[in-house]
Amino acid sequence: MLKYLVLCTFSVSFLISSAQVSDAVDGKSLKFYNLSTWSVNSTSSKDASGFTIENTRVDWQLVQPTLAFQWNTPRNTFHEIELTQLRFYGISNKSDRINDTTGHIEPVPMGSDMRIAEVSVRYEYNFYLNRSTSQKLIPSAGIGINPYFRLTDSSPRNSNSFPTRQTNSGAMFFLMPRLLYHISDKLFLDLNMPICLADSYLDVNKVENPLFTEGQQRTSSYNFQLFPQIVSGRLGIGLKL
Repeated sequence: MLKYLVLCTFSVSFLISSAQVSDAVDGKSLKFYNLSTWSVNSTSSKDASGFTIENTRVDWQLVQPTLAFQWNTPRNTFHEIELTQLRFYGISNKSDRINDTTGHIEPVPMGSDMRIAEVSVRYEYNFYLNRSTSQKLIPSAGIGINPYFRLTDSSPRNSNSFPTRQTNSGAMFFLMPRLLYHISDKLFLDLNMPICLADSYLDVNKVENPLFTEGQQRTSSYNFQLFPQIVSGRLGIGLKL
């Protein structure tokens, strides 16, 4: 069903001719979005008995503020850059053993210290399907690319465990159908539903075990998915600059 929707959207976009350039969609704009996302990720592995273990992870996020910048061109098209994710944070886990009689506290060599960095941006190239000066509701469609990067450093408190580093870097490719509704000459609403066409990413894991060589400590895998199970929607308000 999704494939037919993609083909129909592209067909309509090339068949509809654009009208005269409208002042309402001209110039540069700053947008404030709320991005809602739902996704499903499945992985499989073999256990010691030879059985396949299927793991399914469902992620959803209802509220995620993002910031975007849009600029129009004389060709009835517009570009947009959105900062979808920028996070740098840490997680520290530790355990203590407490003697209820004496109150003595003894650290337990468990837990870890984690440092996480996440960066994600999205670039879009869109074209107006109708830029009539008499319309406040203007449809458009386009394509987008979303490069992303995630780094996780983990330092265990247990001396029998080793520090690890995990990186996940890649890019998702989107079809971008949207509706723009102009409230006034300066303000407009932007409702769109990014459709993920493909996800291409590289996972790199490193375990700093001194018994292994530098090459043995590092493992990597490349993955490519067509039409991954990702559903997202954005509702934003734009301000003409």
